[in-house]
Amino acid sequence: MLIRTRFAETSQVHRVRGPLAARQQLTFYREPVGGADYDPQEGRYLLLSRDAGGDEFWQLYRFDLDEGRTTLLTDGGRSQNGGWRWNNARTQIAYTSTRRNGTDRDIWLMDPTDPASDRLRMQNEGGSWIVEDWSPDDSQLLLRENISISRSRLYVADVATGEKRLVTPAEESIAYDAAEFAAEPGVLYVTSDRDHEFLRLARIDLANGAETPLPLESEWDIENFRLSPDRSRMAIVTNVAGISRLSLLETATGRVRPVEGVPVGVIYVGPWRPDGSEFAITLSNSRQPADVYAVRADDLTVTR
Repeated sequence: MLIRTRFAETSQVHRVRGPLAARQQLTFYREPVGGADYDPQEGRYLLLSRDAGGDEFWQLYRFDLDEGRTTLLTDGGRSQNGGWRWNNARTQIAYTSTRRNGTDRDIWLMDPTDPASDRLRMQNEGGSWIVEDWSPDDSQLLLRENISISRSRLYVADVATGEKRLVTPAEESIAYDAAEFAAEPGVLYVTSDRDHEFLRLARIDLANGAETPLPLESEWDIENFRLSPDRSRMAIVTNVAGISRLSLLETATGRVRPVEGVPVGVIYVGPWRPDGSEFAITLSNSRQPADVYAVRADDLTVTR
């Protein structure tokens, strides 16, 4: 597992090979690393994001593990780049960048092994666009446009043509937060406060735009969720009076299993293993800073 932790002046990337095993520091930059991700095919390199001197002009880099060499992948100028998402074929990323005019956050595609493949795919207006997901067949991207804290919109974009289609109401003040494609074609999973006080987990039918809340017994915000690689399971975090509760949803049956044995605190769901057997969480509370746990999907065993 890759973790980001700070032992000196800046947060750097470390590798942990097993529960409570000794960490191995991989990066030693003067600047902090904002995010890191293994290449999902062979794990030969990492994708990294870094800025310089806190200027928030985040750039993307490839860090080759065997050689310890860092390669700049984006323009290196006064632009913000980040929020990458791997396609399901594991051959390219979609990410956002302001390099076109320094303001608008456009969508770019790139094979990180070939920086020359970098290309602008979709131009956007406004500085708050996020790549949420690729469709299972990699033909579409799910995008979120944040307008305010209480209003956002979701779009489905054609990767081949760059054309975007709005799939949520245009004018209503609805907050959409997490969003991913379901395994079922033409369906999204989202968190939404549409017609409700709290963020609820819901399904959106792309054919007609119908939004249907899932029958989860909760009068609290669904803070975040993450689907397994085959989209058959979903790790869900619910905010219950300021404390995170973790559960696992079987998407085919709707069965929800609470995850016991997690310390009280605030939870963020991290990545799944490629085979879907386990997922990671980061947990913080008043007695400890952020710590990392793994949860097995079959028996919900929690391991620090």
